[in-house]
Amino acid sequence: MPLLRRTVRRSSAALILAAPLLGPAVLAAPNLDEGTTRDIFLPTGTWRDVTTGKVVHGPVTLKGYVAPLGVTPAFVNLKAKGATKAYQALARTGAEQ
Repeated sequence: MPLLRRTVRRSSAALILAAPLLGPAVLAAPNLDEGTTRDIFLPTGTWRDVTTGKVVHGPVTLKGYVAPLGVTPAFVNLKAKGATKAYQALARTGAEQ
């Protein structure tokens, strides 16, 4: 199974949001612009924000999410296979900081 499984895209009149799903459980949302915030679309599911530990129910767009360059926001789909291991691995690597 490839590491990069699929990309979530949601478009509106002025905005296209993209975030790669890394396997069935993890969504990464890197900031590719110069700003320190970005909008992040989470598809249907129950997601845990690895940075804050908060649970978010999708589908939802997180507007103005703090994401400075060099920090990759990550979310774990709690209902996906391997979610517990994925969250633990990200926490061990310091992804939550």
